[in-house]
Amino acid sequence: MIRRILAVAKGSTFHEITLGDLRQIEIPCPPLPEQRKIADILTTWDEALTQLDALIEAQERRKKALMQQLLTGRRRLKPHGVSIKHLKASEIFTNRSERNTGALPVLSVTQDQGIVLRSSLERRIAHDEDNINTYKVVRAGDYVISLRSFQGGLEYSEVTGAVSPAYHVIRPIKEIDQSFYRHYFKSTDFISRLAIATIGIRDGKQISFTDFGFIKLPYPAIEDQKRIGAILDTADQQLTLFRAQRSALDQQKRGLMQRLLTGQIRVRP
Repeated sequence: MIRRILAVAKGSTFHEITLGDLRQIEIPCPPLPEQRKIADILTTWDEALTQLDALIEAQERRKKALMQQLLTGRRRLKPHGVSIKHLKASEIFTNRSERNTGALPVLSVTQDQGIVLRSSLERRIAHDEDNINTYKVVRAGDYVISLRSFQGGLEYSEVTGAVSPAYHVIRPIKEIDQSFYRHYFKSTDFISRLAIATIGIRDGKQISFTDFGFIKLPYPAIEDQKRIGAILDTADQQLTLFRAQRSALDQQKRGLMQRLLTGQIRVRP
């Protein structure tokens, strides 16, 4: 239907259509009982999508609650151990500033996708090829303090590449479980600590490693880190599964709408 309207609309920036043009557009008009049957079918799909949305929302709340409880030590895993130690970030991580030789691919630091190859992004982001050797190397297992860490925490990299020299790249110097700190650096507890430690720094200005280094971070026993990381990874996997199911169901509904509403498929009342 939208395509038919756009086909007769005039204008490039703002589309306009006259009432006369609109009256010329032919639209499918099956018998009323068939219309009602089609509406019932599509309503069933809408209800399934609504249920999945509610399931995703509930799982997101559950994960946030688990993060708040497990990452801060408010909820301890059995058997109970000693209290969680808190160390300065500079005692667990070090700042890395390895310069790119120009052979590594350029990475983008995003809040919604983490650290990804810039070439994989849909929108094209330009960078200065002549200064690529000034970029910093990020290796798999590194974390990056980004310009938006005030809002979304630190980003974890599963790929090797190079990022703008404006970023700080950090790597653990003590034994850690990567999953534990990957989740912790995206938690509200850490982001609030970061905000307090960097108070006075304007949004848009980079956070220094010195500022980050003074923040006290939880440092549970390594076995506890692994168990907590695994629990939160499982919660992520369930969310990914639900979102994939929702996306597939939505695509199926769109295809069904196209066939039912255009008369490609007829239904009996």
